[in-house]
Amino acid sequence: MTDYGDPVYVDELPPASSKGGRTSNVPALEAWLGKIDAGRTAELPSKDEDGGHPVSRVTQVRKVAGTAWKIETRPVVPGKRYRIFATLNDAAVPDGAAGKAK
Repeated sequence: MTDYGDPVYVDELPPASSKGGRTSNVPALEAWLGKIDAGRTAELPSKDEDGGHPVSRVTQVRKVAGTAWKIETRPVVPGKRYRIFATLNDAAVPDGAAGKAK
């Protein structure tokens, strides 16, 4: 059994840290998806040497894309890193409109 010792009493709690972490990349993903021309497939660029993205990014892209985009992947390291491709569904573009959907 672990012994944590005697209680240490305090008069005040130390200041709470602000919520940290990374800034959201959702706005950047939305902007990137918004640049895709209807009927064309684009690859999400990667700054990593292998050209891949982690599984968590695949999940995030799929969530941001919703049903307007078809998201496909190709494994770089199966189960860990993937190249990510997005195609704007033709149904997401109103009839007679060309180019990008909003």
